[in-house]
Amino acid sequence: MDLLRDSQRKYMYEDSFSRFLGRTGAIPSESLDDYLARGYERSDEVGRSFLELEYEEELRGEKRLLEENVDGTQEEEAGQRGRDLVLSVDMDLQQEVENIIEEEISGSESGFINEAEAYVVMMDPNTGELLSVAGYDDHLGAISSSYEMGSTVKAASVMIGLEEEIIEPNTIFEDREISLPGTPDMSSVTDMGAINDLTALERSSNIYMAEIAMRMAGYDYEEECCWDNIGGSYQTFRNYYSQFGLGEETGIDLPAESAGITGDSESGGNLLYLSFGQYDTYTPLQLTQYISTIANGGPGFSLTL
Repeated sequence: MDLLRDSQRKYMYEDSFSRFLGRTGAIPSESLDDYLARGYERSDEVGRSFLELEYEEELRGEKRLLEENVDGTQEEEAGQRGRDLVLSVDMDLQQEVENIIEEEISGSESGFINEAEAYVVMMDPNTGELLSVAGYDDHLGAISSSYEMGSTVKAASVMIGLEEEIIEPNTIFEDREISLPGTPDMSSVTDMGAINDLTALERSSNIYMAEIAMRMAGYDYEEECCWDNIGGSYQTFRNYYSQFGLGEETGIDLPAESAGITGDSESGGNLLYLSFGQYDTYTPLQLTQYISTIANGGPGFSLTL
């Protein structure tokens, strides 16, 4: 006689972070042969999504086996519980962040053009450990949805200008509306006049970043000529951005992570949009890694959940 045992996961924090924890269920039919080859039985429940799936081998444990012989003797093989998975997420903080998001969105839903969305990702910049990952209605968008991040990338763009010797500290550019053939007119929130690199960051100048991009690409705005290095300029910007984790998978131990979307039209106008964060798209998680890298003093740390 065979006895089949059933099991059920108990989620101590109910819906908090549960989407990332994942779910268990019957072995998918398309994966059955693989699981059987690894010693599973058809009736086993396995991780079907996210952390449950990612760490199935560590979490599964070993069954206790009890056999009763015809002579009445019994043979037993001891089972072993699965290994514990300890996350860096602070669940008290996670729940507080979720409550704050809910309160803020509920009080300002009319301020959204489309559906209400908000994400919060908190990270220890010294270790790369994630302390909270939360979103309004759907937490998963923090790692799987990407957006134009706008002015947040400007610190990296100024660094690119300095590293590539396009500018030096205190270089002055004129912030004013600019027009390029075949491209909508560009401006900052207001014409700022003559500004240096620090003022450009303080006041979030689009045009200062555009000037860096134009000079890198060999374009003379006054002469309306010529994009001599446009392809190389795209590559330079993206190579530097990737050092901060923008446009690259972070390596977080969860499936379904998006690397963002890279624009595929290398026009002069799009290069300028790229320089002030309105072309390529990145995930909230990538943006957090970018900010943490700056806070940490530079590229070069691992991401831990």
